[in-house]
Amino acid sequence: VEPKSSIPVKVEMRLQLNIMLRKVEGIDYLFKNLPEVMFPVFWFDSVATLPESMAGSLNLLVMLPTIMQACGICSVVTSFIIFILVMFCQLRIIKRRKQKLNPIIKQLDCSYTKVPSSEYISSQKIEK
Repeated sequence: VEPKSSIPVKVEMRLQLNIMLRKVEGIDYLFKNLPEVMFPVFWFDSVATLPESMAGSLNLLVMLPTIMQACGICSVVTSFIIFILVMFCQLRIIKRRKQKLNPIIKQLDCSYTKVPSSEYISSQKIEK
């Protein structure tokens, strides 16, 4: 029996049929000195083993949990790597956009003149 899957690898079957022999009243002359015994009549012995063609499939079945666990770990690691790459690419795109906008912002950056307020103008008129 394979220990992890409990699949029998080799099966042996034996069968024996017996007949009980006893003295029968009325036939004493035939079985006069016969002791009471079990007489074997039929004996059957059979052995079945797992064929070589199925041994690979059984081995795969036994290894399947380990394979699935490894696939799960690989999926998680791959997902994490893809996430990091996407974040890196997004940061590069944002950085490039900022670099493209910097010259435009510098062109728009001009000096402003202070416009006098109406109170300032009225105070100037009074002084004159």
